[in-house]
Amino acid sequence: MRKSVTVDILECVRAAFIAAQQQIGDTPLDRSFIRIMLAVPAYRRIWLEINDETATALVVPVADALGLPHDHIDARIAADEATLLAVTAIREMVRTGCDAEDAANHAAAALRRHPITERV
Repeated sequence: MRKSVTVDILECVRAAFIAAQQQIGDTPLDRSFIRIMLAVPAYRRIWLEINDETATALVVPVADALGLPHDHIDARIAADEATLLAVTAIREMVRTGCDAEDAANHAAAALRRHPITERV
């Protein structure tokens, strides 16, 4: 059973992504590295594996924040969505040239709209 959540976890993830990117920096060299990472299949596979490991590591803290058992599917989906926000934001930064804040805002807004549940 879910407990009452008073923290917007998606907002926390969005803010954490922005803060991490600001700490890392956003220079032309950083952008070049990200473009290479996404373009070279071997690097992309490693990056995607790291993202998968990140999502797995987030399950327990996300479950705790949501008041769910650690093996609950909603906790796993939420951890995957937290990771997806970062992955999508990075891809958006490369695709459009926008900064981390704009990219994270766009990704968070899309996650809030739940586009997968829309009927076509």
